[in-house]
Amino acid sequence: MTRKQIIEFVEQYPEEAVENVVLLDGLDEAFVGLIAQEDAYVAVYSVGRILDILIKRDSIDYSDAMEFYDFNIGALNVGPQSPLFMDTMDTP
Repeated sequence: MTRKQIIEFVEQYPEEAVENVVLLDGLDEAFVGLIAQEDAYVAVYSVGRILDILIKRDSIDYSDAMEFYDFNIGALNVGPQSPLFMDTMDTP
């Protein structure tokens, strides 16, 4: 999914529900969708897709990608609008 497609998807929702959605730079292909959290929506990303992106983009192995994800992406906390990270059946 491209950033433009993500923006178009997000804009289908009421503005007040998505005005604080946090989208992660460089990880558009890992975007899964939105999920309702209280009175707003937050972005949802696939952990497996994030790892694939890191491995390909940064030329690192799975272990290094997982370490980078754990410390720099999965631990991200920007408040109630923080993205959620979903492990799926395709996650290694």
